[in-house]
Amino acid sequence: AMKEWRAALSGLSALIDQCGEKPRKLILGGIGTEGLNKRSYTEPKLDGQWIALLAMLKSEPTVTDAMTVLKPFSSETLNKATRKSAPAISHEFFDVCRDTITAGEKTQQAFTGVQAVVWVDYLRFLQEEQPRRKAMRHIQFFDDLLSHVYDAATGEAGPQFVTAIRSRFPCAMIDEFQDT
Repeated sequence: AMKEWRAALSGLSALIDQCGEKPRKLILGGIGTEGLNKRSYTEPKLDGQWIALLAMLKSEPTVTDAMTVLKPFSSETLNKATRKSAPAISHEFFDVCRDTITAGEKTQQAFTGVQAVVWVDYLRFLQEEQPRRKAMRHIQFFDDLLSHVYDAATGEAGPQFVTAIRSRFPCAMIDEFQDT
């Protein structure tokens, strides 16, 4: 998925080299004829977005950053912002922006799946490795003290353990009860 996204971004960069400012001028025309929603598209806002787009194409953007910069130039976004009575603004550039965003979404989905697998593996590692390392270093946390008593009381020799504790300590005072 990442290769597909990088290829789409590279294709977009080549296309903008080829068509220059034509996509920007098409959007400006839509602003001028009031075909585009003025809340979404204004000339100053478009100028900033165009500069951000050019800077992004010269850098190594993250997928999320690139998708954010490309969104205003996507054919899908432009169609949503175009008034129904106005002609659609179309150019290959806007379709390639849409396709690059789609490739970015696929990359994010693939990464999310990999991230989940890594977390599951990490948690398994902690469950197995942390007790071994604590035992090796003779380290116990407060939770370990409680867990060891619980394990002893509910284990195979639990009834004998409970009887031995009761005979040795007829009563128990619990300090900081809220912590147990």
